[in-house]
Amino acid sequence: MHVTRLRLTNFRNYAALDLALPPGLVVLWGENAQGKTNLLEALFYLSTSRSPRTSRDAELIGWHTPEGEARFMRAEAAVQRRDRTVTLDITVMPRGGDAPTTAPAASDDAEVFVAAAPGALKRIRVNGVPRRAIDLLGNAPVVFFRPEDVELVTGAPAVRRRSIDILISQLDPRYPRALQRYGRAVTQRNALLRRIAERAATVDHLGPWDDLLVRDGAYLLHERLRVVAALSEIAATAHEQLSGARDRLAMAYVPTACQASTEPAEAQIGEAFLQALASARHRDLALGQTTVGPHRDDVALLVNRAPAADYASRGQQRTIALAWRLAEAEYLRTASQEPPIVLLDDVLSELDPRRRSAVLRAMAAFDQVILTATEAVADAGTLHPAATFEVRHGTVMADDTAST
Repeated sequence: MHVTRLRLTNFRNYAALDLALPPGLVVLWGENAQGKTNLLEALFYLSTSRSPRTSRDAELIGWHTPEGEARFMRAEAAVQRRDRTVTLDITVMPRGGDAPTTAPAASDDAEVFVAAAPGALKRIRVNGVPRRAIDLLGNAPVVFFRPEDVELVTGAPAVRRRSIDILISQLDPRYPRALQRYGRAVTQRNALLRRIAERAATVDHLGPWDDLLVRDGAYLLHERLRVVAALSEIAATAHEQLSGARDRLAMAYVPTACQASTEPAEAQIGEAFLQALASARHRDLALGQTTVGPHRDDVALLVNRAPAADYASRGQQRTIALAWRLAEAEYLRTASQEPPIVLLDDVLSELDPRRRSAVLRAMAAFDQVILTATEAVADAGTLHPAATFEVRHGTVMADDTAST
């Protein structure tokens, strides 16, 4: 699977881009702040409908629109899969009194624009057909390596949960729907807990909400436990290769509502979850929050049996994060029997020659790897053979020919 074409209109610093991409290794090089990361962000956004850099879709809209015309951003990609071609198309417009009532480019389906909170309206199309964001997932699976991935080790549990959720959602269309319903149920249950504390409701009203949480929460827990167990084995092997077998990595899902198990039964998880909600009821009422469930879980990372966030050096933390992403890529490749698109954002420049060589060897298993680099790294001779593009001020050039 590989992206054959990427088109951007008013996406960050790209006023207009029409870029043909080959399979294999693609190197985007140039100085800092030229737009290299923006290209990878656009590809990730087209795959997941989310930016890895901001939660505000409106921030993706560039300032290239001529005065008097409605501002908007559009990202499009053609993806060649093993048995079909998929086209992805996302348009974002500011939300407000001056927002246009019709879609750009003379489109007649303005009614499919939906709120993309905060501050934007968004339209998604797959193969020209209007779709919801949840239907976009899985059409072009992607794994994104970023320097900020060290937050997988040092960041809050929500960072690790989000990474696992994105991974599973790209393989299983049921999962993001269950996650969405579960999130709404947690919000409603929390509101009810506060109403009970204000004596505007009674604890008897919690029963139906507990049942709703368990219905989807048990499935989420089942899938997370299963997938993290698989990731742990792959990540341990990748980490051994990256570290030269000096350190050992262990990765485990830490649930708050049941016992961890490598082969959990969903029904047993549901029973344990319901019991955990009952046991935590007094605490939940005191805090006005649901304190057990998938929204409170974590992924433990141990290096040499010690918590990585507390005891691993900065270099070790970066190696752990890299092993995590390599495990995600390999898991997607084996689970879907089709390699995902791999995006590497200025990762190689921070690695020593041995680790860089290990990463590049691992990348040989994928149909398309797109990486950003400085000129020094691109000229180091370790990345060839590769298709090389220079990125300069929102312009992409290959073989001295502008592709915009």
